[in-house]
Amino acid sequence: MKIHNSQINTTISNVNSQSLAILVYGTDYGLISEKIADLKNAYFKNKSSNQLEKSVIEFNCHDIMKEPQLLFDEANSISLFSAKKIIKINNANDSINKILESYFEKSDPESLLLLQSDSLGPSSTLRKLFENHRTAKIIACYSDDIESIDSLVGSMLKNENISIEPDAKTAFVEKLGLDRLVTKTEIEKAILFSSPGGHLNYQDIISFVGDQTSINLEKLSDAALLGDFKSTLNILARLEKEDTQSLQIIKVLLRQLQTLYNIKISVINRLNIDNVINNFKPTIYFKRKPHINKQTRFWSVHQIIKALKMLSKAERECKSSGTIQKTIARQVIISICLLASKNKA
Repeated sequence: MKIHNSQINTTISNVNSQSLAILVYGTDYGLISEKIADLKNAYFKNKSSNQLEKSVIEFNCHDIMKEPQLLFDEANSISLFSAKKIIKINNANDSINKILESYFEKSDPESLLLLQSDSLGPSSTLRKLFENHRTAKIIACYSDDIESIDSLVGSMLKNENISIEPDAKTAFVEKLGLDRLVTKTEIEKAILFSSPGGHLNYQDIISFVGDQTSINLEKLSDAALLGDFKSTLNILARLEKEDTQSLQIIKVLLRQLQTLYNIKISVINRLNIDNVINNFKPTIYFKRKPHINKQTRFWSVHQIIKALKMLSKAERECKSSGTIQKTIARQVIISICLLASKNKA
């Protein structure tokens, strides 16, 4: 059974009573690690970290494939440290299906089978096995979107009684990566920087998250949206060399074009462009305002809508393709740049 995002935390907290086996998979390894840690803590309530680790037995999928009896022997053995235990299989893939089908028939209710895997497409037989089994659950872990990052920043800072100015929060969210573990690390740096009960402004954020990748992402958006092919290709090459996630690049362009669209609609309704930009929510940092102003004048509403559709399609393809994400991102960015260049004619 696939678990929707809104149900993940409830599923984790009720793991004792609801699940025989759980498959955690995806491309965001930070989020995968977080959810697995949450599952362990929920399954072994009030256990020390030392006791918890002794009650988790780990295998690699390759080992189980070579010797399936390892799984059944472990399931039938009695733990010296707990009445319950977790049997964890790392790097799980479709090849283990028949073994799992047999395991489900002979399962031990005192053991939780926990599988960890990379991205699994819709045709994956392992995914289908878990989706169709009554007491098996699936937790998919893919990169955060802008709303979930914004929410995470707000909740973690609020827990430490730290306030943050609107433009600082906007800049922080834009500069954070799409990996949950990296994101949480950066927020924890902000908490240490401010200390509980403190306050964060824009300059504070820039001082500890103003990394070159974020700067290059802004420069890439600006160059592509003004039809500057040479700069676009040079910056894109630097980002690819830094192994910047293709989805992150696409999402930055999507956000910037959505901003241009909202401003353009307001201007069409006879509002002054400078007033619209100055009062825009989320707040646009003053150093970004000239770039946004120029791009808004450069693009028509029709072109913006066309570009948004192109980027949305590329985002969907990236999420389902896995290995050719870089090619998809490069093609759509060049297409956006070409669309913008027509305005120079």
